[in-house]
Amino acid sequence: MTLEFFADKVNKELLVLVIGSSYPRVVRYRAAARQKGRREFYETNVLRLNPKIPVFEGWSDPFEELVLFDFKLTNEKPIQ
Repeated sequence: MTLEFFADKVNKELLVLVIGSSYPRVVRYRAAARQKGRREFYETNVLRLNPKIPVFEGWSDPFEELVLFDFKLTNEKPIQ
């Protein structure tokens, strides 16, 4: 698994996560974020990870924490 987190160069308010997988099967996972000044987490939308095809996720709402968890290899057919 590879993760890269950065602020968008054009829109500094936009946070971007690039996540990739080198596993030969599709990976599914869950993610939860906690906004600044809040105690509770909310689950975010998550895309499936196809082998060797990075996924770009973006958030414009500021948050203090992002947790990725519950990673699972699936038997889904990879999208080529």
